[in-house]
Amino acid sequence: AITIIAFQLHNTRMVWRNKASAGFLESIY
Repeated sequence: AITIIAFQLHNTRMVWRNKASAGFLESIY
């Protein structure tokens, strides 16, 4: 169960990183 929670936290962290980078690129163009 702990590994599943850690995996979900890692996924959400990657999603937020992708959103941040996408918003950053959009702000440039």
